[in-house]
Amino acid sequence: MNAGRIIAFALWGLMGTALAAEPATKAEETPEKQSTGLLQARMTTQQKTLESAEAEMTTLRQMLRTARARQAEVQAQKFDSARFAPLLTRFQKDFAAVSEVTTRGGLPTKDVYQRLERSANDLTSAMTFALVDYLPQHADDGQRSPLMDEVYGEPKKLDMPSALELKSLQFPAIGRDAQTPEAFLEQMRESVASASERAKSLSLTELERLFTRDRDAVAKVWQDIMDRAQAGLDARFQQVKDAQGAIDTLSTELDARQLEKVETDARLNWAVISMIVSLSLLFISTRFFTPEVQAIIFQQRTLIEMVGMAFLLLTIIILATDDKIDKAVLGTLLGTVGGYIFGQQSQARRNAAEAAPRPEQAPSAPAQPQPAAPAPQPPPVQQALPVAPTVPPQAAAVLLQQAAQQVGNPEVRSGSAAPLPSGAERTPPAAEK
Repeated sequence: MNAGRIIAFALWGLMGTALAAEPATKAEETPEKQSTGLLQARMTTQQKTLESAEAEMTTLRQMLRTARARQAEVQAQKFDSARFAPLLTRFQKDFAAVSEVTTRGGLPTKDVYQRLERSANDLTSAMTFALVDYLPQHADDGQRSPLMDEVYGEPKKLDMPSALELKSLQFPAIGRDAQTPEAFLEQMRESVASASERAKSLSLTELERLFTRDRDAVAKVWQDIMDRAQAGLDARFQQVKDAQGAIDTLSTELDARQLEKVETDARLNWAVISMIVSLSLLFISTRFFTPEVQAIIFQQRTLIEMVGMAFLLLTIIILATDDKIDKAVLGTLLGTVGGYIFGQQSQARRNAAEAAPRPEQAPSAPAQPQPAAPAPQPPPVQQALPVAPTVPPQAAAVLLQQAAQQVGNPEVRSGSAAPLPSGAERTPPAAEK
C-alpha cells in the first residue's frame, strides 16, 4: 500500500513537470503562458530595439537630407565655357603642330611634344574633375559603421563618362632619350593617329555634352544613396511600429499580472495568518491528548515535521506565485516533497513494527538436577542351583506311577497331589526343567 502511494506521487510529480514544461515550447505564441521574468526580458529587448531603431532613423534622416542637398548642388552646376574655351584652343593648337610634323614623317621636338602632353592633360583633367568634389566621400575604416555601409555601399571609384570619352587624348610620357628615333617616331605616329579623330571632333558643344553626362552620373549616385536611405527609413519605421506594438502588448500583460499579484499577495497574507493560527491551535490541542499520543507526537518529532513541512509548502507556494521558481521546476519540487512525506510515514511504520515486542512464550520448566551416575556394581554372582538328591530307582518308579494317575484322575488335576513316599523329596521346578 505504501509503495503504491509513493509510486502514485512520483508519477504525479512527473506529470506536473511535463505539464509545467509544455507551455515553454509555445512561449513565443502566447504571452499569457510565459513567466513574468521572461515577459520583462522581452520588454527590455523590445525597448532596446525601439531605441536603436529610432536612433538609426534619426541618422538616416540626416543622411537623406544631406543626399538631397548634394544632389541639388550637382544639378545646379553649369558648364563653364569661359574656363574650357582657352583649354580647348591651346590643345587644338598643340595637337595640330605635332600632327603636322608627324604627317611629313618628321620627329617633333621635345618641347613641342611636352606642350601637347600638358594641354591634353589640362583639358581632360578639367572635364574629369569638374564634378569630382560633389561625389560622396567615404569615411576611413576606423570611422565606418554598418549603417554608413548600408547607405553609401562599398567604396568604389566612379568612372566619369567624360574620362572614358577623352581617354584617347591622354598622351603618355614617352621615354624619348631611352629609345631610338625610329622607335619613338613609330609610337608618336600611333598616338597621334588614335587621337586625331577625337581631337578634330572636340568643341565647346561636345564638351558641354560630356559635362552634362558627368553631372547626371553624379546626381544618380546621390539618388541611389537617397533610395537606400529611404528604404532604411521604411524598414526602421516598421521596426519601431512592431516594437511599439509588442511593448504595448507586453505592458498590458504585465499590468494585468501586477494587479493579479497584488490580489494574490493579499490572499497569501491571510493564508499565512490562517496557517499560523491553525498550527498554534494544533500545538495547544496536544495538551488534551492521551499521554501515549503525546509521547508519540513529541518523541518521534511528528509535530515538528508537520509544522516544518507546512511552512516549507507555504514557502514554495509564495515563491511560485512571485515567479521566483520556474514552472518547469515547480511540479518536480512538489512531487519530491510529497514523496518525502509519505516516505517518512512508511519508514515510521517499519520502525514501529520492528520496535513492537514479540508475543511472550510459555516459560520452560527449570532443569532438574540429574542424579549422579551410580557407582559401577560388580557383576552379580550367579547362585548355584540346588542339586536334586539322587532318587533310588524304586522311588522313581513310584513317582512315575503317581504322575500317570494324576493325569488320568481329574481330582488330582485340580490340585491334590498324592503324597510322596517316605524317603523321597520333591524335585524343584528348576530341576524338572
